[in-house]
Amino acid sequence: MLLAPLNAVAGAAVHFQVTDLNGVATEVPSGLPQGRALLLLGFRHNDHTALDAWRDGLGLSSRDSDWFEVPVIGVGNPMIRGVILRGMRNGVTATADRARFAPAFADAAAIALQLGIDPSEPAAVVIDRTGRVLAHASGAFEPGKAAALMQVLRH
Repeated sequence: MLLAPLNAVAGAAVHFQVTDLNGVATEVPSGLPQGRALLLLGFRHNDHTALDAWRDGLGLSSRDSDWFEVPVIGVGNPMIRGVILRGMRNGVTATADRARFAPAFADAAAIALQLGIDPSEPAAVVIDRTGRVLAHASGAFEPGKAAALMQVLRH
């Protein structure tokens, strides 16, 4: 359970690609729709409950364009990816909601390393368009951590 304030996370700039459930690809960070974005990241199948708690606790809605829920899935086989995506699309049916749900089929450890987080826990990360991690919190939702993240995101 860590909240890293502005400029506390050092390292190389973040760079990976996500594709939302509508099929729209976004390069992180350069393709982010806002100057800053919140990424809710899960690295294990059972992280979805914690990510739901973060999304609900932060009051995020599909109308907000400054966040993505990013399950990181280390599957390389295109057929298996297709099955996973169909299952996700069946669970997330509204077009606006699908635009906020953007899985990354990538190496979880590599993404976690770029972000300065531990892939054994879900995380909420604020980044800017240059790829700098501005703040992050790991673990279960906590109102104090959420307030600090939102302050950085909306600053």
